[in-house]
Amino acid sequence: MKRFLLVLVLLFIPFCSQRNEKQDRELLLALFLAQNTSVYDQANCQLYYTLNPVYVAGGYAERYMRDLVQYQGASLTDSTWDIARTFDGFYDPLVHQINSVSGDTLCDYVSRFRKSVRTLDPRYLIFTTVGGNDLLRKIPNARISETFGELASAVKNHFPRAQRIYIHVHPTFNEYANQNRKQIANEIEKADPEGCFVNPDPCFSNPLKESEMLDEIHYGRLPALCIKKLIKDQCKVEIGGIYN
Repeated sequence: MKRFLLVLVLLFIPFCSQRNEKQDRELLLALFLAQNTSVYDQANCQLYYTLNPVYVAGGYAERYMRDLVQYQGASLTDSTWDIARTFDGFYDPLVHQINSVSGDTLCDYVSRFRKSVRTLDPRYLIFTTVGGNDLLRKIPNARISETFGELASAVKNHFPRAQRIYIHVHPTFNEYANQNRKQIANEIEKADPEGCFVNPDPCFSNPLKESEMLDEIHYGRLPALCIKKLIKDQCKVEIGGIYN
């Protein structure tokens, strides 16, 4: 039935001369969500963002939605912590869930966190590299800030007792991200005054050294452990593993 509806909509749109691009986008989005109600929730940002196909195609959705372990907390993150989870001593998988999907944006977090975080009453939620992939896609800064506001509000409403921790975008060798990350950091802090915001800059040299990075945008083990310690010191949350 859903496949039939998709064909019907795609055939119908070209004949609607009075429709505009935004209306077409809304119609296709509604159909997409109808087909993926078990994976995503509806969010306003989906009118402007394209959701990350890796979440479903890469098997992440199935993995996280089947994980019914009641962790102390979870981190919604992108490739930054998908890589960091492999570092020796980074975290304790018995107490903390790294809910990471390579390429995720703020809109992906808004759209999936209710379905992919299966812990019923987490003590905390950590969001890493907040706005990082949005910047790499060159999403306008105002849109990034708006989407962050939607995320913060949704998380507060769904998990009212969870502490909200946000890690700002770290230094990279990407010029556009470096030029805009401070503005994003300043704007998003206004949207969630109760959140704990972590500035990762003290974990990196200035200027940034190649030895601290795995590639243009991903940091190595030592900065990862340093950021983890900042979370402990500033937000009073431990994710296990090694603390120096």
